[in-house]
Amino acid sequence: MKDTDGQLLQSFATDRDEDAFRLLAKRHLGLVFHTALRRTGNRPLAEEICQNVLLAMARKSGTLAKEPGCLPGWLHRATLYEASKAMRAESSYQRRKQQGQDETAADADANFTDPAWCEALPHLDLALDKLPEADRRIILLHYFEGHPFPRIAERLGKNLTAIQKQSQRALEKLSRILRTKGIALSVTALGAGLATQTAKAVPEALVHSASSFAIAGSTTPFAFSLTAMLASKSKVIVPLALLLLASPLVLQQFAIAGERTRLQSLRDSLVLSNKTSGSGDSRNALHASTATTSGSLDIMVLAKEQADAERIGGETQRRFYAKLKALDKDTLASLIRKTGAAPLGKEKKVHLTGALLATISESDPGLGVAAAVAGLPEGPVLADIIFETGVDTTLSGWAGKDPAAAIAWFRGAKDLPKLNSRPSNFTGLDSPNGRERLETYLVHGLIISTASHAASYLGDLPEAERLQLIEKTIQNLCLANMRDALPGDWLAPYLQIVRDIVPREEQEQMVAKLGSGTDWKSLTQVLAGAGASPTETATLARSVVQMEFGRSRMNRWHYGNPVPLDPGIIGCLEELVPGRGQEIIAEARTAADRAGFQEAADLLTKVRAGSALPESHVFWMLTGQTDLSSHFAEALELAGRIENPELRQETINRLNAKAKVYSAP
Repeated sequence: MKDTDGQLLQSFATDRDEDAFRLLAKRHLGLVFHTALRRTGNRPLAEEICQNVLLAMARKSGTLAKEPGCLPGWLHRATLYEASKAMRAESSYQRRKQQGQDETAADADANFTDPAWCEALPHLDLALDKLPEADRRIILLHYFEGHPFPRIAERLGKNLTAIQKQSQRALEKLSRILRTKGIALSVTALGAGLATQTAKAVPEALVHSASSFAIAGSTTPFAFSLTAMLASKSKVIVPLALLLLASPLVLQQFAIAGERTRLQSLRDSLVLSNKTSGSGDSRNALHASTATTSGSLDIMVLAKEQADAERIGGETQRRFYAKLKALDKDTLASLIRKTGAAPLGKEKKVHLTGALLATISESDPGLGVAAAVAGLPEGPVLADIIFETGVDTTLSGWAGKDPAAAIAWFRGAKDLPKLNSRPSNFTGLDSPNGRERLETYLVHGLIISTASHAASYLGDLPEAERLQLIEKTIQNLCLANMRDALPGDWLAPYLQIVRDIVPREEQEQMVAKLGSGTDWKSLTQVLAGAGASPTETATLARSVVQMEFGRSRMNRWHYGNPVPLDPGIIGCLEELVPGRGQEIIAEARTAADRAGFQEAADLLTKVRAGSALPESHVFWMLTGQTDLSSHFAEALELAGRIENPELRQETINRLNAKAKVYSAP
């Protein structure tokens, strides 16, 4: 028996295949149980919720089988609904939740002690439920059910790069939602925390009992309900009697409703038949809708189809992307340009452009990049749209396949006014504009695939501009690493570029920046085969440990709870640089303190100089992730300049709260 979700659901719906249902339960009950446990904080209540959710899945198996791609999202939302009902019904819920806090805490990974994550955990599921359906599906599949991105891409019929981009966007949206709850959790920390939720097991006994409950309840729902009611308190007898008296009328209404649905279905079929009778069968009509001219494809209709495909998933999504793949590349390029100019909201514009670009990039990435840049609207969010649609990574891939053509295109487009408008942001940090973002990804693609072209391109630039571009390109490595978009052998070509292009006196500093592309757990693997010298190895190791100290400083500033250095780091360092482990740790600690001091000074300088900054931006800058403990008096003084009295007091309160937990023993 084949075991996709759709096949298992259909097997249970049509043949009452209990083995198929139990396999479904075993596959997805981890998501249901741990969601229920996070929401209720009580294990017995979570187990009861599991039974109710599986019962609902059993009764709706026929409907769910038609769109099996929606199953994880449906289960998550059904669990939230059942948890809400259970908490309302549980009169002593608050007492039980207090008793169950240890169980909720135990649900987090014992090895993941980021206090920001622990604070976010009770709010996680409601925040997830606010994501668009397509984003929520990918988060659930990747982080909660443990599917790798290539498998998700195959399952959804989408391009791997598009899936990785969508996952990154979903994490950013989730981080913003949590921020509205007062939880400052970076995208990196959020991804690391979600990774601890992957494929959590549930007791085999719970799988058996919950699935047996659901199978029994769905097989004979009325008898099952009757048995359950009789087993409860005696006060249900009167309602039960009324129910028995009313049941014939209820069954009659169900029959009438069923006949109405059947008649409406017949009417719809006749209408569709009349519409297509003059142009062949419905299959020919579908092919006609994917003709190779874009004139017959309305962008607004296409955007709605794409939104529906992402929301519904499953076969609807596969049909939509098959429709795009049937278009020739010139049609796709035309649609990309039209989408950029269409009166769509940013999110719909981003999603449709991204889908079209991912499709055309399989055959002609250069044409797709050119069409996207030509069509996207000018404005301060252009750089964000370039990132969110995948124009940057498509250019990077194009540079790897046809470096000369990619370089020639960029040199012709880089002076476009739209690419040089400065983006707006509230972080106080310098964000890249469209040209800078595209150029760093162009250089990244050249370095990874054709180092000689990279050296030639960089060598044509003035030295100061060349070094700045290399540094900005390296800064993208952290993001690429988080997306799982770095090839395993990325370090060797980057080291070679640094040796060939960067002046000797600045090479150590540039090598240290390469540490952003990895972490201490992956460092040994990244260095394998990279040809790093002992000095380069020590520099990279020091950089990676420095980042660990930086995270610890941030946690102490936010929560008064610095994350201790993982004992495994010592073993890693001794393996890479024998006899120098403790020395490197001491150097990394000093460097982290120095960098933290400078980061705080730079941020406060930007606040002091930014007289035109909205006060809400000043609030986020002063109360964000930067450790201001070394400049606390100056931060308070700047907070006192905020004119809005409520916002001023909130900023001061938050700063004082941070200082209090920071100084606590």
